[in-house]
This record gives sequence, C-alpha cells and structure tokens, in this order.
Amino acid sequence: NSFTRLQADTITASATLKALWLNNNQIGQVDNSALKQFTGLGSLQLKKNGITSIGRLTFDGLSQLSDLELDENRISRVDKDTFATLSRANTIRLGRNGLSSVGPGTFSSLLSITAIDLSNNALTTLTAADFYCLAKLELLDVCGNQIKNVDAGNCNNIRALKATWEKTEGLSAKQCTQTGGNNSARLNSAKLGLVLSTLS
Repeated sequence: NSFTRLQADTITASATLKALWLNNNQIGQVDNSALKQFTGLGSLQLKKNGITSIGRLTFDGLSQLSDLELDENRISRVDKDTFATLSRANTIRLGRNGLSSVGPGTFSSLLSITAIDLSNNALTTLTAADFYCLAKLELLDVCGNQIKNVDAGNCNNIRALKATWEKTEGLSAKQCTQTGGNNSARLNSAKLGLVLSTLS
C-alpha cells in the first residue's frame, strides 16, 4: 500500500499491536490522534515519507512507545510538548528532515530517553534548555548540521555526543567525532564549531 495521509481509520488493528512500520510511503500528514487506538505500541517507524509537521496530539495515547523513527521526512521544526506524552521513549530519530528549530524543553518530558538523533538537518545552535539535562541520555547525534555554538549549561550526563565541524573549517559534514570516558563535559567550542562531550 501507499498511504498519503494517516487518519484514525486508515489502519484498523488491535490495541495490543506492538510495532507499526509505515516507511517508504507518501504520507504527508498525520492527523491528530490518528494513532491513539494503538495504546500498546512500542515501536513506530514513519521513515522516508513526506511528513511536514508533528505536534503533541500526533502521538496522543502512545504512552508505551519506546522507539520513534521519523528520519527522512520534511519536518522543519519541533515545538515544545510535541513529545509530552512519550514518557517511556528510549530513542527518537529525526535525522535528514531539514529541521531548523527545536523548541526549548521539547525533550524535557522524555525521562527514559537514551538516544536522540538530530543528524543531517539545518540546526545552527543548541542550548542546555533544549535537553534539560535528561538523566538517561547517552547519545545525542547532531552530525551534519551547521552548529556554531553549544551552551551546555550544567548538563554533564551525556556519555557520547556526535557532532560535526562547520563546513567553513574545511571539513565535511561526515567528519563526526564520538567520544566517551570519565572526563567532564567539554562543550562550547564555538570557534571551531566542534562539539565534544566526554562524561562519566
């Protein structure tokens, strides 16, 4: 099948459904509460569609969701409360979307999150307020953006952060760095545009 719009009656399935993969369709719109019936869903994949926007009601009712994959869509911004109902989410992937804005506190309700992928987007800055020192966050991937500054504030829990040099420094977006260890956070390398994080 090739879906273009996800509505409440697009798919009929049991509330006990654990995984729903709708990759490689032509979905441009996900209606509010379209997925609400899937209360037991643990994995939702909507990769390689044409989705342009998501909001709080997009994932209404998915309190059991642990894995959300939205790579390769056309989502340009993510606002606060978009993921407010996903308290059990472990992984959220938003790579290759043209994402230029992440609202402060967007991820603050994700108390179980361990990995956030924001790679290959159009982000230019990140601040501690974007992540509110999420206690379980281990991997934040921002490769392939044009980030000029990162203000980590008092966040020091990220164990591995993948980032990229600015293209103006002569390195491609593919030249990313991943570090790990027991050192304190080293963020805010604005001059070179390289972000490193090594945390206990």
